[in-house]
Amino acid sequence: MNNLNASEHDRYQEDEIDLKQLFRSLADRKWFIFGFTGFVTALAIAYALSISPIYKASISFLSPNQSSVLQLNKIKLTSETSETSETSETSETIYRKFLNKLMSSQFQRKIFDKNDYLIRLNSDNQEIINIEDYFAEFSKSINLETHKVQKNVEKLNYEKPVNVSLEGNDAQVIASFLNDLANSADQETIGEFLTIIQQKIDIRLNDILKQRGLLLSRAKQDRLSKIARIKIEDGQKINEINDQISRLRVKAEKDRLNEIIRIEKGNQLKIEKINDKIEALRVKAKKDRLNKIHVLLDAAKMAESLGVIDNNFKKIGNEKRSNSTLTVAIGDNQKLPKWYLYGKNALLNEIDILKNRVSDDAYISEIVNLQNQIQAINDDKDLADLKNRVSDDPYIPEIVNLQNKLNAIHSNQALKTLQSRKDDSPFVAEINKLDIESIKLKSFQPSSIGINAVQINQYAYAPESAIKPKKRLIVAVAFIAGFILSILLVFIMNAFRSEKG
Repeated sequence: MNNLNASEHDRYQEDEIDLKQLFRSLADRKWFIFGFTGFVTALAIAYALSISPIYKASISFLSPNQSSVLQLNKIKLTSETSETSETSETSETIYRKFLNKLMSSQFQRKIFDKNDYLIRLNSDNQEIINIEDYFAEFSKSINLETHKVQKNVEKLNYEKPVNVSLEGNDAQVIASFLNDLANSADQETIGEFLTIIQQKIDIRLNDILKQRGLLLSRAKQDRLSKIARIKIEDGQKINEINDQISRLRVKAEKDRLNEIIRIEKGNQLKIEKINDKIEALRVKAKKDRLNKIHVLLDAAKMAESLGVIDNNFKKIGNEKRSNSTLTVAIGDNQKLPKWYLYGKNALLNEIDILKNRVSDDAYISEIVNLQNQIQAINDDKDLADLKNRVSDDPYIPEIVNLQNKLNAIHSNQALKTLQSRKDDSPFVAEINKLDIESIKLKSFQPSSIGINAVQINQYAYAPESAIKPKKRLIVAVAFIAGFILSILLVFIMNAFRSEKG
């Protein structure tokens, strides 16, 4: 037990001696340590001073405002086609497309070349062998950074701020590049949206034109079919009306012929009756004439027997001039007998006249009236009109109505309107709607004025201080590293000396 304690005491004394020896050796070589540390620090200072400063510029964005979103979706409000399955653009989709374009290497290269950033970055006109490698080196420091949002803080409308940073040797140039990149990405993003909107408008206008053509073709076909149907219906109506008119004409003609026959028979009966009256008058007149002949014969015989041969009218006349009267009284209220007045010769002459008379009509006064009646019957104007009538149409009241119907059918205004129609579009409601939609679409002129794909939260500005290199850190690290390395070297050198001793 005592031996063990003694060994441990010896070992402690040995370690204490070694540490003293170590510090003594470090003190002996302090100038080496100071010199080596100073040399390394000097090298670090020279290196830090030789490195070009690296600046970092950044630009901050927010999602586009609702006004821009509504303007981009205006085509949805303009178009009447609600059947489309396309969704409206949102703040998120617009913002995402902007960021995709902003971070596109191809687009960055486009802005880089367009604004001559190669010349602006290479102000000392150094020869650049590979431009692609130069741009790749320049653009690889373009980083997209999202601001951290505190928990329990609600961010609406995708308005989480986004930073885009760029590192480079020229603070002014990298800030200008970020601003140009953001503005160009904004303009081209909106331009692409407007191009899509215009394409949608053109496609819809073409669809409207095709639909309009189809509707016009269908309307024309319907109109032609309607015209053909109306013509067939009108033809059937005309045939029916013509059949009715023909039947009415046949009936009217038959009635007219029957009326002619009836009138002719009636007139014939009337004439026969009148002729019977005339014949009776003639028979009576003849009988009266024969009776008169007998009377005259008797008077002639009387005159002959009495010796009155000639008439006594002269004698009576002379006696009348002498205011004398002659009266032969045979019986009461009797005038002078004919045999005395006329005498034999006159009576015989009268008898001869009566015997030689061909017709007694001239001595029958009633015959004239009866013959006039016969003539009136033969000259029946109504009968003549019926016989000479060319057409019975004016005397058929139904025909007037039927002909009016025919005229109305022949002058069918609806049919003439359909036949003379040059454009069917005003009569198709769907075409009117399409025309209104077309006018709205054509009047819509996509414009980027007042529309942005992003809100610039803060433009990039040239930083006053560089982020690289951190010269103090380099010098401090070099100093510490040189100091530690110098101590290690001292230990190594002491170790080699002990082995030699």
